[in-house]
Amino acid sequence: MSSKIDFYDGRGRIARWLGSLQWDCHPEQLLAHPTGRRVLTATDPITFTDAVTTLLDEWHSIAYYPANGWPWPWPDSHLTDWICAFDHGWVWLAMGTGCRWHRLDPEQPTVPDYEQLTTHEIGPAPPLGLPTMRGTFQTIATPNPTTNGQIGGRPS
Repeated sequence: MSSKIDFYDGRGRIARWLGSLQWDCHPEQLLAHPTGRRVLTATDPITFTDAVTTLLDEWHSIAYYPANGWPWPWPDSHLTDWICAFDHGWVWLAMGTGCRWHRLDPEQPTVPDYEQLTTHEIGPAPPLGLPTMRGTFQTIATPNPTTNGQIGGRPS
């Protein structure tokens, strides 16, 4: 199943987008990959940011970098499958269509299932509060010329 994930340093309106991956990027698959595991188990912002950059470089054919612009035809991460952020000493996961953030334990990271992230039993969840990357809906049909025709490739 295809999935997308957006990575942020911080949460809320001051969050800084670090990049995105598309295709088989479910957090369980990231945990199975050494660099992906480093991302999801980081305990400080420098390790997290460095691991995200390394992961994007290792998976460059499915990576999107901030230098190339926001990749999705929607304006923010609310429609992205997964959102991963480092904030206040923890890695957090959310589903773009979900309702709340899940804090990952760096010692035993477990990815929450859909029910855990979308339950309304505890009352309405606060909005994700992520920054809007694009003011209007656009498509990504044209490759960035700096990527040799490859959409989403590493910036030169």
